[in-house]
Amino acid sequence: FKEIGRIIFFLHEHDCTLLTHRDGTGYTPHTNEFLWINPCGVKNFFIYDETTGEEHMVNSKAAFFNDLDMHGGKPNSKMTWSLRVDGAFTDEFKKQLGIDQLTRY
Repeated sequence: FKEIGRIIFFLHEHDCTLLTHRDGTGYTPHTNEFLWINPCGVKNFFIYDETTGEEHMVNSKAAFFNDLDMHGGKPNSKMTWSLRVDGAFTDEFKKQLGIDQLTRY
């Protein structure tokens, strides 16, 4: 990160579904940069494709995605947590992600 903004801890109770949602009221062009971190690797998190109706499970311990895309979570067998770190990515990291030429994502 060039800059770090807010940091949010998300607690996810066992046997509860995280409703499918987007982190804003509508889909608008933006460049929100953040890392979502799932340190225990337990949280069943997905990005939802509104066109196909498919849930794309995030099977990694860290991810970056468009937070205005629909996303949610499946029930877990035990309580878990995740972390979101907002900020501004370095130019080098944007290049590694393949988003260095994008004006919105």
